[in-house]
Amino acid sequence: LALAVCIATPPELRLARGIEREGEGLRDFWHTWIEAENTHYAADRTRERADLIVDGNPTIAHDAGSEFIVAK
Repeated sequence: LALAVCIATPPELRLARGIEREGEGLRDFWHTWIEAENTHYAADRTRERADLIVDGNPTIAHDAGSEFIVAK
């Protein structure tokens, strides 16, 4: 492992993106997935152990194809 990256995105946005991508029929799946993911990240201390935290919902204008925004 050379670099640990955490992409921090609010749960409601993660849910909306999953439904948009996969369809309304998987809403229950995404609720279960996000709950399990939150539990895992808390136990693993993912965010505090990451070398880089990227904002998954940046409000700063940028070119998403070539730039990323780091959360502070």
